[in-house]
Amino acid sequence: MGQKDQEKQERQEHNPHRDPQAKGDKEFPKPEFNSFVTGLYTQTLLAMGVVENPRSGEKQINLNEAQFLIDTIGMLEVKTSGNLSEQEAAYLKDVLGDLRMRYVNAARKDAGGAGEQSGAEKEHADGEQK
Repeated sequence: MGQKDQEKQERQEHNPHRDPQAKGDKEFPKPEFNSFVTGLYTQTLLAMGVVENPRSGEKQINLNEAQFLIDTIGMLEVKTSGNLSEQEAAYLKDVLGDLRMRYVNAARKDAGGAGEQSGAEKEHADGEQK
């Protein structure tokens, strides 16, 4: 086998999209833009404590990480402008809108103090004490 043939074989062996039957590896789906954005969306929800961390089973809040991820998705929107399908562009816009609103609410809650209750929570607690 020549040098070029050997290099080609090595590239094929390291290709994550190769035949899953080749060595028992599982097949990866074809990369798609919306799937990529969904991954970033999920990471951001984790950072805002909206969903539990699958490793710890706990909700953890890191608003700096959430802001970084939102800014990253915003950068994708700018850099991909004009290169996305209508569906992809709409999905990206929806994800950003949702995350930005969630971030504002999370930041307000964080600034208000973790121990503070909302007006409705206070009324409910007062009603239980009577």
